[in-house]
Amino acid sequence: MANGARVAITGREADALEQARKFIGGDVLSLQADVLSRNSLQKMAFDVQQAFGALDIFFANAGAAYVTPVATTSEAQYDGLMDTNVRSVFFSVQAVEPVMREGGSIILNAAWLNLVGVPGRAILSASKAAVRSFCSHPFDGAAWPANSRKRRQPGVDRNADSSWCGTV
Repeated sequence: MANGARVAITGREADALEQARKFIGGDVLSLQADVLSRNSLQKMAFDVQQAFGALDIFFANAGAAYVTPVATTSEAQYDGLMDTNVRSVFFSVQAVEPVMREGGSIILNAAWLNLVGVPGRAILSASKAAVRSFCSHPFDGAAWPANSRKRRQPGVDRNADSSWCGTV
């Protein structure tokens, strides 16, 4: 923001959103939105467009993580994790894609778990593998060219360049 960037943040909980806005400081646009609601995501994109005109960067960071042992994981736990980690990313990108500035970047937050096996984390790993796949297989090649797709994959990368898939 010191270099003129305008920042918008979203969150479901008003108190947490306000804390984040204060922590970031400056002129931050904070929008209450539920990543599990397509209508809420579309309203978020509309509000950002009204405030900024267009987006240069969109960072899809919504996610949940909890243990999901095969023997005891409920359907509700499975759906909750997949909806938050996969569905919300897909529909967030769908909502903001029309307001992305040409040459802008969409960054998807994956995780190291999609590369390694961790007991009790198979569903989380699968959800993050899906996010990783979104980066390799664009939603719409014309609207979201390869050089604007990026994936942040914290945690396991030994090579600094491997955490971004700029051209795939």
